Amino acid sequence: VRELIENSLDSCESSQALPNISLSLKLLDPMNDIWFISCEDNGIGIPSDKVPVAVCSFLTSGKYVEKQQRGLFGVGLKMIAAFSTKDTDHPLMVWTKSQEEGSEYYFELRTDIGTNKPIVLDKKILKTDQRQIKAESGFKVQAVLRARLSPITKNKIYDYISQTSIVNPYAVLTFQSDEGRVVFDRRTKIMPQPAKEVLP
Repeated sequence: VRELIENSLDSCESSQALPNISLSLKLLDPMNDIWFISCEDNGIGIPSDKVPVAVCSFLTSGKYVEKQQRGLFGVGLKMIAAFSTKDTDHPLMVWTKSQEEGSEYYFELRTDIGTNKPIVLDKKILKTDQRQIKAESGFKVQAVLRARLSPITKNKIYDYISQTSIVNPYAVLTFQSDEGRVVFDRRTKIMPQPAKEVLP
């Protein structure tokens, strides 16, 4: 949850877009502790040719510039892809509409854990009626994961999202769970100045 939200905030801030982030966490199979997680944002998106490696291969990152961002190594999506591959038969589903491409692409991906390479099960350009991303650009990911969440852990997830909303008052954060839907509204349209690159 943390990695997905931080990636989304970074993606929006890099283009100075006021963030609209939707996160969903739902229990799919209580007997086997299988969960469905989904996150969508209106950030810059990922170019389609970079999606498989960016999502599924470790020790690769788009964060090469020496400037402050929340995520340090860009491993969040890769961890989700790896655990989803290891624990379930479901592919990672990704929708991306990058600023430079304009078209929306859909991927079904898994990680080859032995070789650290992405496995592309499906890739296609979506027609207008198939598109998921409502904004000019953005990124959406859906995954199925195995996890044992206690009531305390669920409360911590809610606390994290609400506290993230407090320190990012220019973002709209929507959280959907089995308990219902909560929207943390934007309280200002003033975004912080982008971090400046520094010499290494």
